[in-house]
Amino acid sequence: MQKFGKIEKMGIPDDDIAGWMESLREGGFSNEEIDSILEKTNLNYSKARHPNFIEDELEKIKTEFLKDHGKELTPEEIEYFRKGIKSRLEDNE
Repeated sequence: MQKFGKIEKMGIPDDDIAGWMESLREGGFSNEEIDSILEKTNLNYSKARHPNFIEDELEKIKTEFLKDHGKELTPEEIEYFRKGIKSRLEDNE
C-alpha cells in the first residue's frame, strides 16, 4: 500500500460514504487504501469495519513509543491517547 501522508481535519458524512468510495475507486485507489481513508474520516465506518479501532490504534502508539523511547506509556498517557483518538474520529464526523 502506498502511503500518501496524514489526513487531518477532514470528515466524510455517513450519507456520503458511497459517493466517496466510488470517487476513490475511479481515482485508482485500492480497496485497502479506500478503507484506510474512510476509517480515518468517518467514525461510524471505523466502528463498523473495526469495532476495536480505537484500541488497535492505541496499541500501535504504544508499540511505536516503546520502540522509539525504550519505555512504556503510563496509564495516564494511555488514557490521554485513547481520548485523543476518539476525539479525532468524532471531530471528523
